[in-house]
Amino acid sequence: ELLTTQHDTLSDEERAQFKDIINQNSDQLLKHINDVLDLSRIESGKIEMELAMCNVTKLCNTVLESVKVTCRKPINFVFNCDIDNVSFMTDEVRLRQVLINLLTNSVKFSEKGTISINLIIDAKVNIAKFSVTDQGCGIKKENADKVFERFVKLNQFKQGTGLGLQICRQIIERLGGKIWLDANYTEGARFNFIHPTDLKSRK
Repeated sequence: ELLTTQHDTLSDEERAQFKDIINQNSDQLLKHINDVLDLSRIESGKIEMELAMCNVTKLCNTVLESVKVTCRKPINFVFNCDIDNVSFMTDEVRLRQVLINLLTNSVKFSEKGTISINLIIDAKVNIAKFSVTDQGCGIKKENADKVFERFVKLNQFKQGTGLGLQICRQIIERLGGKIWLDANYTEGARFNFIHPTDLKSRK
């Protein structure tokens, strides 16, 4: 409305700022709709995990880079893994969705510092251990389980539907893993999840 009714009085800088706000809110609205639809499809069993061999090292670096590009805060993004090239069977689209949800949450609740993805492979039990760590405001221990419930928002002033972590839990459990908040980490928030590395394709 401002763009149309006050077009002649707006400076180029103001016009660009308004367009940026419109784009951000349009993207956020689309994400809200997709989250609701996604959770509904997952819970109704209409989404099957499409398993295929995935270069997880490359995936983690790509996801970090994509979040870094859109971040406007003085935050460093780091990927840590002792193995140069990690690959295993997973649903790449869904694993990417989980990582992006966790990373964007970290960005949302951090103003500076470092956000990292850490990956450890435990070959003895065929498990990949992921953690997404930030140096933001953190989450109280008593809310460690509550954050995974649907429509739960601990900060009502932050954008979001409160569905992102519930979707993460649904996906990880469908992949045979588990996700939880590390309640002992006190310098921000750290979400851990495990993923089997010995999944077999149904094809």
